[in-house]
Amino acid sequence: MRSEETETTMEIPHHSLVAVSDPVRLREEIAYVEARLAELGDDGDCAYENAMIRFFEQQLAQRRAHLAT
Repeated sequence: MRSEETETTMEIPHHSLVAVSDPVRLREEIAYVEARLAELGDDGDCAYENAMIRFFEQQLAQRRAHLAT
């Protein structure tokens, strides 16, 4: 049997248009992406880490732009 929290989380997709326009959600996502970037550091040790850093930087810029509008 699944918990009520799991069911609620599953109802809202990560990439929904509602989430993109919600400032609270955007701030949470920005904090998450910033934390992931901090974990990876400024320079990756391999091509995979470098790709992840670029991806997270793009995601961070995108979310900041959405928050500014």
